[in-house]
Amino acid sequence: IKSAPSTTYIKGSATVSPSESGHTQYVCTSAVSDPAADMSVKVSDQKGDNLPVVVKNMPVRKVRKGFTSSISFGILFGEGVEHAVIECRADNEIGEAISTHNVIVRDPNEKVKVNSQ
Repeated sequence: IKSAPSTTYIKGSATVSPSESGHTQYVCTSAVSDPAADMSVKVSDQKGDNLPVVVKNMPVRKVRKGFTSSISFGILFGEGVEHAVIECRADNEIGEAISTHNVIVRDPNEKVKVNSQ
C-alpha cells in the first residue's frame, strides 16, 4: 500500500552560539512512507534570508511498512543571526510532510546585567 510520510522529525540544538569552529549539526528523518520520501531542508534567519546549509543524504532504511529517509545537515550561524527557522520537507508521489524547528542564537559575548540597589 503506497503512503505519504505523515511527518518529519528534526533532531538538534534549540539554542546555539555563533561558532567559529564550523557548522552546528542536525538530522531530519521522515516518518514511514512508500515509496521512500525525498528529503530537503531550508534554513532562514529572523529577516527571512536563507542561511548556508551543508547537506548529506543518508541511506534509505527499509522498515516493516515501507521506508524512512534521513538527511544530516550542518548550519553555519554567522554574525548577526539572532534566531533561525529550520524547515524539513519529506515528499513522495503520494504527498508530503513539513516540520519546523526554531533555533535561538546566543551571543557568546553578551554579559548578564545585574541590577543592584
